[in-house]
Amino acid sequence: MGVEIVSLIRMSTLFICAFVNLFFTFILWREAKSSRAAFHLGLVAFFGSIYAFAYGMIFFPGSEKLLWSRLTWVGVLIIPAYLSFILVFATRLKKFRLASFAWYFVGAVITAISFFTPYVDVGIGAAYPYNVEYGPIAPLGRIYIVAGLAIALFYLLSSYLKSDNKIKAQLQYFIVGMVIYVIGGILVTGLAPLFIKDFNYIDISALVSIPWIGLTTYAIIKKRLFDLKVFLTETLVVGFFLMLMAQLIFGNFLQPFFIALINIFLFLPIGYLLVAASHREIKRSEVLEEKVAERTKDLQISNQALEQSKKVAENRAQELEKWYNLTVGRELRMAELKSQIKELEDKTK
Repeated sequence: MGVEIVSLIRMSTLFICAFVNLFFTFILWREAKSSRAAFHLGLVAFFGSIYAFAYGMIFFPGSEKLLWSRLTWVGVLIIPAYLSFILVFATRLKKFRLASFAWYFVGAVITAISFFTPYVDVGIGAAYPYNVEYGPIAPLGRIYIVAGLAIALFYLLSSYLKSDNKIKAQLQYFIVGMVIYVIGGILVTGLAPLFIKDFNYIDISALVSIPWIGLTTYAIIKKRLFDLKVFLTETLVVGFFLMLMAQLIFGNFLQPFFIALINIFLFLPIGYLLVAASHREIKRSEVLEEKVAERTKDLQISNQALEQSKKVAENRAQELEKWYNLTVGRELRMAELKSQIKELEDKTK
């Protein structure tokens, strides 16, 4: 496949990602009046939209590629936005202001340095795949991203362990989406550029932001959540299809080892979560069967007691009927005798 077609595919995909994230932003900010968490998640989607659009413009013919490459570093603001979202959602308001300010400050500094100075992106190649020459501060930006994603996932897991069942139902979706993004973000945005020379597939992180932001948005807005096991199964199937397509399109440009590494780290957690969900379902079924058996036994005992009570009541009714017959018969006989006595008295007069 020609490099022009590959470049066009990457550009189109990134523009679609930007549009989808912008749509999530609109949906979330509509909910912001009733939910502070929705506002901060909307910022995540908004910065994700800018990041995807800027990366797509790198592949746009005739664009100022270095300018757009430097603008992609606005993606680091996704980290403080999501950390703020988690702190607000988990009601850790004591940590919110200080932590949010600190992470936003560092992210804004990295973004400003990358855009106005050559210390992050020094230059970019004139031909596809537009390899970027990074400056001395770029590794610090990668470390910031990796650390932020790891801390966000830690906050999610700790909140999950401390929350009630209603909140846990939402946090499950947050964690699944976050795991997908953490794997993609750490691999292609954090680690790969540090260890693989001329690595230029950082835009993959824009693609994995869709399930992450989409799942979190769904869990925030919807009160009744769909079955997580169904979603995991669909994700696994769709993911395999997308990876096969990626190998078909990018097979000549990506190292086989790196493709295998993405496959392993992307589908290992999804497979684990799917197996865990299956085990939980089996356990719930076993518990339900035990409860049904106990309830059935209780109903049998109740039916037996009811039958005994019914027999006692029938015997009592029979006794009452006999007593009634005896009583009524005696009263009738007494009335008859009184009548006869009165007739005899009348005859003797």
